[in-house]
Amino acid sequence: MAASSGERARSLGLLTDRQTRPMTGCCEQLGGPLAELGQDAGLQTQATKLAKAWPKDRKSLPVNSRAMVLHVAALSGDKAYFDALLAAVHDNPDRRERADIYAALGGFRKPSLS
Repeated sequence: MAASSGERARSLGLLTDRQTRPMTGCCEQLGGPLAELGQDAGLQTQATKLAKAWPKDRKSLPVNSRAMVLHVAALSGDKAYFDALLAAVHDNPDRRERADIYAALGGFRKPSLS
């Protein structure tokens, strides 16, 4: 019996090799939406862990996965993560990185942070 798309995305996680390669295929297409819609707590947890580590090590996320991971983590993000993103965008010379951060900042659902 073939695995469902959700099972495949969960088995792959958000990234295949978080240090060097973006996830391609199934998870890139499904992992983010599954986590974003709240349908997979494991993927949301993975995104939060990856995103919270990113401001300290900007090379820890592949460029092609960064926006999705930062955004998914923001959906259930706390004030500490919000503040870390604000600090990361301040005086940041990388236009694409700033765009990813601003998109994530717009994803916070807590009224006090949105």
